[in-house]
Amino acid sequence: MSLAVEGYKQPSRVEALDSARGWAILGVIAIHVSQAAPLPAGILHALAVNGDMGVELFYVLSAFSLTMMLHARAMAGQHNLIGYFIRRFFRIAPMFWVALLLATLMFFGRHSFWSPDGIGWTEVGLTAIFLHGIYPDSINAVIPGGWSVAVEVMFYLVLPVFCKYATTAISALKWLLVSVGIYFLFGNVAQAYFNQTLPENARYLADIYAWYMSFPAQLPVFMMGILAFFVVKEERFKPVYAYAIACACGLLLISMPIQAENHMLPRHFLWAAVFALFIVANVQRPFFLFDNPLMRLFGRISYSAYLLHFFVLIYVGKIFRHAMIQAEIKFALLYFVVVGITYFMAAWSYRAIELPGMKIGGQLSRRFEISPV
Repeated sequence: MSLAVEGYKQPSRVEALDSARGWAILGVIAIHVSQAAPLPAGILHALAVNGDMGVELFYVLSAFSLTMMLHARAMAGQHNLIGYFIRRFFRIAPMFWVALLLATLMFFGRHSFWSPDGIGWTEVGLTAIFLHGIYPDSINAVIPGGWSVAVEVMFYLVLPVFCKYATTAISALKWLLVSVGIYFLFGNVAQAYFNQTLPENARYLADIYAWYMSFPAQLPVFMMGILAFFVVKEERFKPVYAYAIACACGLLLISMPIQAENHMLPRHFLWAAVFALFIVANVQRPFFLFDNPLMRLFGRISYSAYLLHFFVLIYVGKIFRHAMIQAEIKFALLYFVVVGITYFMAAWSYRAIELPGMKIGGQLSRRFEISPV
């Protein structure tokens, strides 16, 4: 499916993007299952431990699809900032608040790695209004994996600015280089600041926050998604070359892992570049292995699945915790059980919570959008 804009056929293959989201959520679930059912060194271990980069794939996809949407609306004379923010709010808030309620009931008052002093009303309140990303010991304190939503919301706020000034592949590339500079500046300043201001029992969070779990640390990842959109729009890269380079670099990253402590050559930047190339190829020329009906099903419910799979794993993991079976079999069994239960729960929440929220957001946003005469 495509949309013609000024003589150019804009890619709007939602199916291909949905499939990529499906791969992203399966990767995220894999890394968390591997923490509950550790694997010995080997190919399966190498694949599972890189599953956390599914978050980066989500970010690249988000930047690509939202830039595509804003560009199409602007060309049609329908873009309105109020409408944009209304749609974004109703897309993520309803399901996020459901996850917040569950997490608060389960974890309130408990101490954890992400909240050394325990989860209190401050953390819950900041999370409820999407401001938990402003501080290291609140960004991931309440909802497991909630840090990524905090970062995504901050991206929503700045995307209209980037779309105003990044209007070609060349200008997007320049902004990507600027974002890398912001990454290094913020990382050094934030780490130094939080090393001084965080309580001693929480200072280990300063490095994680400054260099990974913060919006400035992820900004170049989003910019790669924006750049990928303009590369496709301007037909600057043939799909076959993008596939070849993405696959080669992906295999290299799996076989030669980069340590998280390497801030000069960040692992999440390298994977984001691989994902951007993959999207450039898959949007223009979908390949069945990457874009198929099964992955589209997972992709459409990936947001609910992301928020819910943590809760599923907490309970199902207890059943497998003391199982005396081979590590690979234990991982595979736990993985497929968690994926299966998560799928059915997420499919229900997508229909019962996400779709109604999106419908309300769409109806409200149309009041602020002016159709061309």
